[in-house]
Amino acid sequence: MIPTTKKALPVLFTVLVLSIAVFFTFQHKNTKTKLAGLNIETFQTDTGGWGYNIVTGEKILIKQDIIPAIESNIPFQSEKDAKKTASLVIKKMKSKKFPTITVEELNELNVATKKKIN
Repeated sequence: MIPTTKKALPVLFTVLVLSIAVFFTFQHKNTKTKLAGLNIETFQTDTGGWGYNIVTGEKILIKQDIIPAIESNIPFQSEKDAKKTASLVIKKMKSKKFPTITVEELNELNVATKKKIN
């Protein structure tokens, strides 16, 4: 016997709601897993400064070869400065914040933002 439309509607609605809930549950778990596997790779730039990549597995999510938020296009002056900045970016990503960096944050991290003159 085929159920009538009035009887089938609540069952279909329940199945739909459960399907959506399961989808978002698994989607949320996948996001957490991806963010937990974020790593920092530092590298020397062609100009002798430093930059960083934020990677997950073999995939580069962010490549930053200049200091963000400042007007000049100069690389980080030290590997330590690149790592500190990348760590803040990862912290923001894990907190589900947009991973932008401000001049104020660079100052709080004591990141050198002026090019060294040799």
